[in-house]
Amino acid sequence: AWAKLRNPAGSVGFFEKAGYPYPQLFVKFATAFEFVVGTALVLGLYTMPVAWLATAFMAVATVSDLQVNKAWLWTKGGCEYPLFWCLCCGIVAAKAHGYWANRRRESKAWKSRRPSAMTKRSTSPPVTL
Repeated sequence: AWAKLRNPAGSVGFFEKAGYPYPQLFVKFATAFEFVVGTALVLGLYTMPVAWLATAFMAVATVSDLQVNKAWLWTKGGCEYPLFWCLCCGIVAAKAHGYWANRRRESKAWKSRRPSAMTKRSTSPPVTL
């Protein structure tokens, strides 16, 4: 998002080369999306759905980058960097949970692991064979 704010003309040019209609609108949308999604992931708010949205967004960014720059290494403007973040967001979406991500499911799992919910020790002596 920071690069799009620093150099909006370069971002508009990229979206024009990628063939997006209304490139100025896409730059604004991408900047807002990256800021909101990044903040939500850092704070752990709705982690799974936000990470899946980020995965889809980064997959589109990877394909667009490959079409425009036709390069692999990110140092040459290639698609390696957005593909890396696409995979990272996919892993977060599949494995990680933020504090508020799935409170209902986590709270049920937590209740079943509380010491009071565990089976009580038997007071009878152990059985020997």
